[in-house]
Amino acid sequence: MDEEVARCAEGATIAVPAVVRRELDRLVARSVPYTRVARELGRRYPTLPCAGEGDRAILACARRSGALLVTADRDLARRALECGTDVLGPRDRLRLTRRTGRARGGSGRSSRGRIKSRGRLVRDPR
Repeated sequence: MDEEVARCAEGATIAVPAVVRRELDRLVARSVPYTRVARELGRRYPTLPCAGEGDRAILACARRSGALLVTADRDLARRALECGTDVLGPRDRLRLTRRTGRARGGSGRSSRGRIKSRGRLVRDPR
């Protein structure tokens, strides 16, 4: 994942939003498949503080920090793009594709900041 994020956003730094960590902990407690692996992977990266819960909190955190969102959740990606946040999403099992958010009344470029996922945030050096 690190290499693929670096290919799509050179110089990026990955971090995990606090809301994602809390959600993974809840899912692991409910024995949801694959969440234990996702939580362990996320522990390799620093935590980005953010308030609230769910997708709304993830989007607010991304907008506030100028993040790029790394996610496979199509609805979350669509909402992020609509509010001007760039998104890295799966092209296939091993590759990501970067899509540019459509800022309301703006140029369509998101601001500098971090990339974020349902588990990962990455600093965009631009």
